[in-house]
Amino acid sequence: MAVPGTSVSFTDLKNEYGGTGAVSASDYYRGGANIRAKAANNTADNLAANVPTSGAVSFSEYRNTVKGFKKTYSAGATDQDGSVIFGDDWAVDYPKTIRVNSGVELGTTNTSDYALELDTGGTGTIVVDNAGTITGAGGAVGAAGGSAMRVEVSSVTVNNSGTIRGGGGGGGNGGSGGSGGSGGSGGTGGQGQVITCSVYPYAQASNQAACNGECNNRFSNPPFYSTSCGSTPIPGPEGSVQGYICHCNDDAYYNGGAGGSGGSGGSGGSAGSGGVGAGYGQSAGTGSAGGGGSPGSGGSAGGAAQHPSAGAGGAGGVGGAGGNGGSGGAGGSFGSAGSSGSSGLGGSTGATGSAGANGNYNPGSAGSGGAAGNPGSAGGSGGAAGGAVSFSTPYTMNNSGTIQGTYT
Repeated sequence: MAVPGTSVSFTDLKNEYGGTGAVSASDYYRGGANIRAKAANNTADNLAANVPTSGAVSFSEYRNTVKGFKKTYSAGATDQDGSVIFGDDWAVDYPKTIRVNSGVELGTTNTSDYALELDTGGTGTIVVDNAGTITGAGGAVGAAGGSAMRVEVSSVTVNNSGTIRGGGGGGGNGGSGGSGGSGGSGGTGGQGQVITCSVYPYAQASNQAACNGECNNRFSNPPFYSTSCGSTPIPGPEGSVQGYICHCNDDAYYNGGAGGSGGSGGSGGSAGSGGVGAGYGQSAGTGSAGGGGSPGSGGSAGGAAQHPSAGAGGAGGVGGAGGNGGSGGAGGSFGSAGSSGSSGLGGSTGATGSAGANGNYNPGSAGSGGAAGNPGSAGGSGGAAGGAVSFSTPYTMNNSGTIQGTYT
């Protein structure tokens, strides 16, 4: 409502500015009881700025005037608060209007703040006429987007013919790839045996037991394992025994080579990063791809046998390759949640170790199986969407434009 632009009466002044009973021109001075003068720190326009503060007045000076303060945005701004816009008049019961012109954007880059906040302490009717754009902050990777507006006072009406949009949530990081399993150990080489027949004299007159004991002492321990030891008497004159000849079959046993150790598994690929959410001055980002897993290392060679009759040890198995990291999720568009990152892939199982080569006495043993690869980690969740309007006090929304994000 406004004072008419043609003929003006005290009734018109009463209807716009208030007042009861008999009134005079002095009741409608600017700065008086009915028409406020603007506080020094009030950045809005006084819609009755042309009304005199004293002296003689003419009804024509009230034409098209309005009771209230109005802040009009014809250029962009960030982090606007009602208490700052209207200064000391924010707490005064007097009509207040905020107008965002077409083509103008209010925004914030802080998800803990708002492009426009009608903060606590405000009184009187408060109207927001938005024909432009009011935008919240986009969420960082995996974080929630911010709301565009915040209402914390009563008697607020929002008339939206433009766009009010919350920030999009950030996309979640991808999961890291699992490490590959270690390769299996190689099998031990088979045991070898060499048999020779040797005769060893041991002169011990009339003492066959000592001769036998000498043979046993010499040839019953590794690496010689006698299969038989004996003694033969040495004839002397007239049927006497001069001594004894000790003889043994010498069986030599040789150990096969030790199996090689398995190679270590490759490391898992790095996680892809999620994209940021759409917000003021910020487009929604696409998540990056995860890194590739590393190949496993080769197993070590088996050990050599002690003798050609024994087998060499088997080589250790190659370690399994690490799994690729998961891709990061895309950031959400205005008023939408970010996508979750994908899980990393599991690492491959390590290869089985090779069997040990056979010896001529015992066969080589089989190689052991490789270890299973580790699973990849889960991707991170995307951030929640920011609201178009968050509020602690009910308000009225009249919408003929676009709203992205919750507002009720």
